[in-house]
Amino acid sequence: MKWWESPTPSGGSNPFHAKQKNLLRSSGQSVNLINNGTGHTEVAKQTDLGSAVIEQTTNKLIKRSSKMSEQTGTVVEMEDGGSEVFGGKKKMLKDTRIAEDGSIATKLSFSNGRVISFAIPAEMILRFAAHGVDQKFGDEIAGLGDIDDCVLAIEELADRIAKGEWSMKRKSSGLGGTSVLAKALMEMTGKDAQQVKEFLAGKNQAEKLALRNNPKVQPFVVKIEAAKTNKGAGIDTEALLGELG
Repeated sequence: MKWWESPTPSGGSNPFHAKQKNLLRSSGQSVNLINNGTGHTEVAKQTDLGSAVIEQTTNKLIKRSSKMSEQTGTVVEMEDGGSEVFGGKKKMLKDTRIAEDGSIATKLSFSNGRVISFAIPAEMILRFAAHGVDQKFGDEIAGLGDIDDCVLAIEELADRIAKGEWSMKRKSSGLGGTSVLAKALMEMTGKDAQQVKEFLAGKNQAEKLALRNNPKVQPFVVKIEAAKTNKGAGIDTEALLGELG
């Protein structure tokens, strides 16, 4: 199966390599870029300059390369002729595409230069789809502590997917506390859950926070949050502690 073009240009000019070359050429050296066998690019230098100049230029190159690595990651030449940038401790990059004929293939690029291409067998597509559903909904509630916020997040995701909005992502903690606000607005206005949900759907986190702090809404928010806190009020904690002896 022929793989698609890598999103990182392969065979073309690489800005990381270009800066390496320019830095060395400024010192009068001729430069070749070579692969050290691990997928990482090194510089082969040929010069008639004195060792002091070579050392000075090399030190500049190392400092500049280190700074670039911190900002953009490590540039790795891949075995398929392309190049990828691995940031931090990243070991593998994933790129999955859906072809016009409906087939699905994944390209896995490793920080040692290896590339593995995997085409999903037709008979396994539904299994992969089921796994993807589990993962998609699970990811949506990451970082949300309140169970009602979790339910609201899943409801909103289900609505977006039904409309074909697959790639739209929830901002981190964007729904935190929204369920309390929704209940407060329902109690204050007498509107039903769907009406309040549609109202809040178009509001960003700053607007929701402002609504929570509104003098008219705040008493209802405090009441609902207090009820959540006092869920265990009917439990005899003294009796429980007495079990310890």
